[in-house]
Amino acid sequence: DEPKVCVMMAGNVKVLSINKRGDEPDITQFDQQESTKLMKGDLKVRGKDFSHGGFKTPKERKKILSKPQHASKFAYEPGMIYTFTHYDDVFDLSTYSMRVPVVKKVDLKKILNSQPTTIRASTMDGRSV
Repeated sequence: DEPKVCVMMAGNVKVLSINKRGDEPDITQFDQQESTKLMKGDLKVRGKDFSHGGFKTPKERKKILSKPQHASKFAYEPGMIYTFTHYDDVFDLSTYSMRVPVVKKVDLKKILNSQPTTIRASTMDGRSV
């Protein structure tokens, strides 16, 4: 019953940083740096060993970890700090809508019955950022 990566978040985010507590990046800074060297798993792809991260670029990480069979080889370490930088050009919070190819704009108020949505970043002690 080892925790596994089930969502391809590590394969889809713009920047991924895995750090020891106290070494995590400042999330208020705009330009975040990729750091996957502390990532642990059991993955070899075409002869290349990715067991300890080893991704040369975010593009390489995305290509490998966007595949469920590869992402499932990694586990999140409970004592580590994972920082994800994500940009979503589909969900528009200001209009509560989604831009979907072909369909164009979908009004989420109707679909979600005007229920609110919450997006939050928090510190380790629970304070909102």
